[in-house]
Amino acid sequence: MRMSDLYSKLRGRAAQAQRSIASKKMLLPRILCLTSVVFAISLSLSCEIDTKLGIPSKDSLLYRYTRLLGELDWVEINEVRFSRSADAEGLETKVIKSVKLNGSEAERFTAVWRNLHTGVGAGCFSPAYLVKLYFKEKLLLGSTICFHCHNLTLPIGESSEIHPFDADGPTGRQLLKAIQNALAKSSTASAQQALATDSP
Repeated sequence: MRMSDLYSKLRGRAAQAQRSIASKKMLLPRILCLTSVVFAISLSLSCEIDTKLGIPSKDSLLYRYTRLLGELDWVEINEVRFSRSADAEGLETKVIKSVKLNGSEAERFTAVWRNLHTGVGAGCFSPAYLVKLYFKEKLLLGSTICFHCHNLTLPIGESSEIHPFDADGPTGRQLLKAIQNALAKSSTASAQQALATDSP
C-alpha cells in the first residue's frame, strides 16, 4: 500500500471517529431534553388527574369551610329566589321553602357537605339554595349554592366570595340530593300538618 493511500485511509478513520464522538456528544443533550419533556408531560397529567379528583387545596376557602369546619348541631336549608329590590339598588332573597335538620339528619347532611370537591364554575351566578350551618345558636357558615353555574358563596371577612365546586361530580350530586330530599320532607310534613289542622 502506498503511503498516500495509507494516509488517506487513516485520515478517513480519524474523521469517522470524530463524527462518532460528536454524535455521542449531541446524543446526551437530546436524551436530557427528551427526559425533561417526558417529565413535564407526566407532571401535567398528574396535575390534570388531581384537578379532576377535585380535592380542594388545604389553603383554600372551600377546604376551610368543609374539611376544617367546626362542630355542628343543626342545619337550615332554604330554597330561595333572588329578585331586584324595590329601590332597584340590590337583590332581595325570597325564601320559598325552608327546613331545619337536627340530630342524625344534620349529621348526615354535614358529612356530605364536608366531602365537597372543587370544580370549574361558570361566569353566571343564580343560586337556588341557601344553606346555613349552626353550632347551638351560632351561625358558622351561610352559603348560597347554584348547581347550574357550579358555584357557591363562602364568607371571607365581612363579605363573601364565589367559589366553584364539582356540582356534576359524585359529591355535588350527593349534596343536591340531600338538599332536595330535606326540602321534600319539609313539604310532606307541611301538607300533613295542614290536613290535620283542617280535619274535624
